[in-house]
Amino acid sequence: DPRPRSRPTCWRSQHGRQAGMDAQSLSSTSEDAMRTPGVLGVAVVDAQGLCLHSQGAVPTACGSIAELATHAYRLSGNQDDAIVSVVSAQQKVLISSSGGVTTALFMQPDSANTS
Repeated sequence: DPRPRSRPTCWRSQHGRQAGMDAQSLSSTSEDAMRTPGVLGVAVVDAQGLCLHSQGAVPTACGSIAELATHAYRLSGNQDDAIVSVVSAQQKVLISSSGGVTTALFMQPDSANTS
């Protein structure tokens, strides 16, 4: 679906700073990720699913990102090694957690990202 998605309302507070992240580093990291071919959007959420930063085509359901990462941790037993991949015909989402924050990359599906 090529329609632009509305950006989630991001909550920037002490949570990002406690995890060692500030607005500038979140923005810089997101910009780097957005330069990667096929990346449509980036979202960074805290452990409660509150959006710390988003850029590009990101759905409004940021809480789901943290919840999926939590379930992956429970299945794998190691939060820092668990990477969640959600694939559909419309997009691929890669989710990983580190340092108290969870990052999701929203990407074109593999078939659309061939050059």
